[in-house]
Amino acid sequence: MRNTFRKSERLKGKKALEDVYRHGRVVKAYPFVARYKAVDHEESAPLRLAISVPKRKVKLAVDRNRIKRRVREAYRTQKNELCDLLRSSNQHWHVLLIFVGSPDVSQKIVNEKISSILARFCEEVVNKHETDEDTK
Repeated sequence: MRNTFRKSERLKGKKALEDVYRHGRVVKAYPFVARYKAVDHEESAPLRLAISVPKRKVKLAVDRNRIKRRVREAYRTQKNELCDLLRSSNQHWHVLLIFVGSPDVSQKIVNEKISSILARFCEEVVNKHETDEDTK
C-alpha cells in the first residue's frame, strides 16, 4: 500500500468535526489529544483524520504549518497497519488530532507520539470488533 494522505482521507465539514469533538472518545499523548468516533456510513476511507493546531497554543502561522506538516508526515508513514485492520473489520472512524504542546516540537517526538496514539487506537478498534462479534 502506498504511503499517501489523500483528500478522501481528510475529515472535513463543520458538522462532522463538531460531532467528533463533542461525542468522541479521547486519547492523550502529550503534545497531542486525539478524539475519535466510530461512524456507521462512509463512502471511501476507513479512517478520516483532521489535524488542528490552535492559534492560542502556537501563535505564528509558520510554526502551525510546520507542526501540521510534521503530523501529516508521521501519520502518512504509520497508518497502513491501522487502515488494513479497519478494512478487515469493516469499520469506519473519524479522528480529530489536536496539538496542545509548544511550537518547538521535533519530528522525532511527533513520530513517537503519533505511533503511540495509533497503537492505542488499534487496541480500541480490536476491542470494538470483538464486542461487535460477541453481540451477533
